Amino acid sequence: MSNLNETPIWEDGVYQIELTDPVVGGADGLSNRQGKQLANRTAFLKALVEAIQEALDLKAPSTNPTLTGTPKGPTAPVGTSTTQLATTAFVQAAVAALVNQSPATLDTLAELATALGNDPNFATTITTLLGQKAPLASPALTGTPTAPTAVAGTSTTQLATTAFVAAVQTLLTTLINARAPTASPAFSGTPTAPTAATGTSTTQLATTAFVQAAIAALVNASPATLDTLAEIATALGNDPNFATTITTLLGQKAPLASPALTGTPSAPTAAAGTSTTQLATTAFVQAALAAFNGGQLLAENGYKTLPGGLVLQWMRVNESASSAAPRSWPVAFPNALFSAWGSNINYDADLTIVSVSTTGIVFRVGGSFGNSDNISYILALGY
Repeated sequence: MSNLNETPIWEDGVYQIELTDPVVGGADGLSNRQGKQLANRTAFLKALVEAIQEALDLKAPSTNPTLTGTPKGPTAPVGTSTTQLATTAFVQAAVAALVNQSPATLDTLAELATALGNDPNFATTITTLLGQKAPLASPALTGTPTAPTAVAGTSTTQLATTAFVAAVQTLLTTLINARAPTASPAFSGTPTAPTAATGTSTTQLATTAFVQAAIAALVNASPATLDTLAEIATALGNDPNFATTITTLLGQKAPLASPALTGTPSAPTAAAGTSTTQLATTAFVQAALAAFNGGQLLAENGYKTLPGGLVLQWMRVNESASSAAPRSWPVAFPNALFSAWGSNINYDADLTIVSVSTTGIVFRVGGSFGNSDNISYILALGY
């Protein structure tokens, strides 16, 4: 007994044994035809399954594949961010896009890490350091801030240090000390002044030209009582050194140019903010210094200059009923007056403001008065 020979081919049909078929054995016998056809099919299917298995053994699994050789695949477009596999071409393009046009000294992660001080929390570190810095707009500095001292005379938005302020104060003092007061000035050098017209007899200073002209006019137009030397000598007090005496006396006078006044000279006080060649009195200087230091006058009638230039002024006045009363502010407002208010202490009296200006106010008081005093209080605000 032996096995049928199997051929791995696909048999299109399976022979049906008929009732009349004889029994014929052997490899190609009719009785073995069905078995041979089925055996051929089985061999065909077995070969096909084995071929498929061999092909599958050459394929990578979809889960956790371990590829070998040189796997290839389609390259995704630059910027793709999905689960698609990345080829070396995609990676190189991504790296090139990352580097882009970085300089040669900053085109690797190592160089970038060095540039960042190898700080894995560089952004946090920088944010912390920035939090310790003052903003450019409206900084609130603490401690003892310092800054470069501006050149004297600078008038910009540059910060003023204490040294700059001290230099300005020194300069102001120097300029003030270089000025002569109008009252009892002590001029020096060779002061000059305009020569008054002949015959002038006022408080105007007399120059040497005026004196010489006056003497010449005196001699040339001498009256009958002074037309002789004796009369002139008598008129001169018989002073053989009259010119010296006069010169000496003139030497005790202050010239207009570079005068060196002595004693206690005085002069009218210029208005606040005046910037001319007019002499500055001590009152002007004190007012200027007070304004420079945020001036104030804390008195019954006074004022207070607030930071930023705002000026608040107040007055206590006592005026009779129905009289229009002008009053000057304790200090003139340098620029403008915003508003003014007034009130009388008597419950049935009223105060009416007639007019206001930067230098003063005009008001009128009316109504009944509960006491002998007609006291009113006035407030004004300006800058």
